[in-house]
Amino acid sequence: MKNKHTPISIFLNNKSPINISVFLLDIASNEMLTKIGDAMAKNRGAGRSFYGWAEVSVANASENGREVHYTPQPGNKWHADIVLPVIVQADKKAREQHAKQLVDMAISRSPG
Repeated sequence: MKNKHTPISIFLNNKSPINISVFLLDIASNEMLTKIGDAMAKNRGAGRSFYGWAEVSVANASENGREVHYTPQPGNKWHADIVLPVIVQADKKAREQHAKQLVDMAISRSPG
C-alpha cells in the first residue's frame, strides 16, 4: 500500500550526500526482517517501535541517474546503497528531490 505519510528524511543520509543506506528485502527472510526491525527500534531508544519498511524496487531506485549497489556489511549481509548521481551530491535541494521521488514510489511493508 502506498504510504503518503513517509517522510523524505528516510531517503536522505545525513552522514553522506552520496549514498542512501538501504536493505535488500528480497534476500532477507521475514523472520530476519523482524529481527532487523526490532534491532533498529532498540537502537533508537527505550520504548521505540518499528512499524515497517518503505519498499522501493531496484528498478525504481535506479531511475534518474541513481544506482543501487549491493554493499554487505559485517553482521548485515542485506545492506545496499542507493548512490546518487555525482551532479546531485553537492546540491541539497536536488538530494531532497531524489528523496521525494523515492518516497513517492515507496510501498509500505510491515514486518512479519
